[in-house]
Amino acid sequence: MAKYLIVNADDFGMCHAANEAINDLVKHGCIQSTTMIMNAPWILEAIQMAKNFENCSVGVHITHTSEWDTYRWRALTNNNRLKDDQGYFYHFTKDCLKAAQVSDLVMEAEAQIQYAKQLGVTISHIDNHMKTFIDAPKAYLDLAIAHHVGCRFSRNDYSKDLVEYADKNQIPVTDYLNPNSAKFPNDRESIESMKESYRKMLENLPEGITEFFTHPAMESDELKAIAPDWKVRVADYEFFKSEEFKEICKKENIQVISYWDKEIMHDYATLRIE
Repeated sequence: MAKYLIVNADDFGMCHAANEAINDLVKHGCIQSTTMIMNAPWILEAIQMAKNFENCSVGVHITHTSEWDTYRWRALTNNNRLKDDQGYFYHFTKDCLKAAQVSDLVMEAEAQIQYAKQLGVTISHIDNHMKTFIDAPKAYLDLAIAHHVGCRFSRNDYSKDLVEYADKNQIPVTDYLNPNSAKFPNDRESIESMKESYRKMLENLPEGITEFFTHPAMESDELKAIAPDWKVRVADYEFFKSEEFKEICKKENIQVISYWDKEIMHDYATLRIE
């Protein structure tokens, strides 16, 4: 089997620094996939950028939480069960799931997907910010099935029944999600540590279809004011922009693809069904 890699840039629309980084990576052919936070303050700039993308899958980063202390976003559905006492999404997944029902999560996800379509985006896939569908994976899959799109759903992280359900409904899914990240951890403090982790993960990439979820952003005062983990985001941008990333992929015979490469994903799904 060959080695295929989807590098997905999460949090498109989060802030200007994230938008600039993702736009730059896509335009230079470094990555071919991204997902948008439809509730985020800089989403309209992200939409403008995305309309000029070629060969890049653009999806919705389904979001029910807003983790930063002073930089927040709200539900599109104005659902009270999704609001904290300040009127924003809850900071943490556990608090969101304590207050909200699965139907609330699905309704908000639908609103975000419809908003993206309203703004002219042809959606390729969905994924889930901070795993708010962790207790309702079938509801998450049903969203992808309803909209005929792929989703972040790795075969090695879910039950056989759910994987077969995805395959039988012809939903493009991957085999692995950030494999070996535990074996080759980073300290989340130094940019070099992040880069070394990616090097090792790529050098040990398994055969099949892998997704790396990343959060690239350009170093800026804006980013530092928003995100305590800003170094992680800058490292994501710098590594995947580097010639080193391309050289490792070439050396390891890794083909970078997107969620639009449905023939590749379908071929692998067919092998598993048969």
